[in-house]
This record gives sequence, C-alpha cells and structure tokens, in this order.
Amino acid sequence: MDAYAGTQLPVTPKLKFNGTARYAFDVGEYKSFAQATVFHQSSTTYSLEATRFYAGDTPSFTTFDFSAGTGLNNWHLEAYIENAFDKLGQLGRNSECNDGVHYCLTHAHIYPIKPMQFGVKFGRSSSPCIRRVSPRSLTCVASPIASWIGASIAGIGAMPSPSTD
Repeated sequence: MDAYAGTQLPVTPKLKFNGTARYAFDVGEYKSFAQATVFHQSSTTYSLEATRFYAGDTPSFTTFDFSAGTGLNNWHLEAYIENAFDKLGQLGRNSECNDGVHYCLTHAHIYPIKPMQFGVKFGRSSSPCIRRVSPRSLTCVASPIASWIGASIAGIGAMPSPSTD
C-alpha cells in the first residue's frame, strides 16, 4: 500500500448529507403534503494505492427530489420526481487491470447514480382507520406486514451511456 497517514479512505466521502422538508396541510377533508429532499456527497477516491491518481476521484454531486400528495381516509395519491435536475453523479469508480500503459486505469468503470425518475403513486392503505373524538380526527394503525397496496406509474429519464472517460 502506498497510502500515507491521513489519506482519505476509498469510496468514503469527506462530506455526505441529506435533508428533507415536509409541509403537511389540509385541503377540505383531504390530508395533503408537499416535500423536498436534498442529497449531497463530496468526492471520493477508489483506492489507497498510487494507481488511484490515474483513475481520478469521483466528482461531488447534489441531487433534489420533490413530491406532493393527498389522501382521504385510507386512499392516497402522490406525484414525485427524483433527481429532478438529472444530475449525472458518480457513486464510485474502479479499474479491473493494471497493464503497462495504464489503459485500464485511465478508463475506469463508473457507477452512476439513478437518472431522473418521475411518476404517480395511487393506493389504498390496508391498515384500519379509526375515527376518534370528532369526525375530522382520523387515526390509522399501520399493518406490520403490508401497509400499502397500490399502483405506481413511473417514467425514467434517458439512461446515460457508460462513460469510459
């Protein structure tokens, strides 16, 4: 190993975080929400060996997800978009050989994040809902086996071609 003390560990970003903000509100009798999520990961290296300088580090990236939905009793409808700005982030890189001219090292395999995905979810909760105190107060108890029965219609953005850069 050619790593010095204090070298960043492979596939471990120095900074990685996510945050979610959710606003819940009522529209008449419908329980509704709007939600936004941000995810960030700083750059990573793929190896402790000196060959990591040929393959390079993965660049940092930030993605955003948005969703909004509504429901009445145990019926739910939600629209969502993941990786909203279609950021082409890289989770990692690796190289499978070490030839004399370093071709494999300079053309490492790249593991991309999911491309933009969007869709609509519609379903019915299988858990019983009990009205308490007033007609507007609704308490639902989630089933430990399956609390969601539904359908999802999703679209996936164009999948990027594997990069050899």
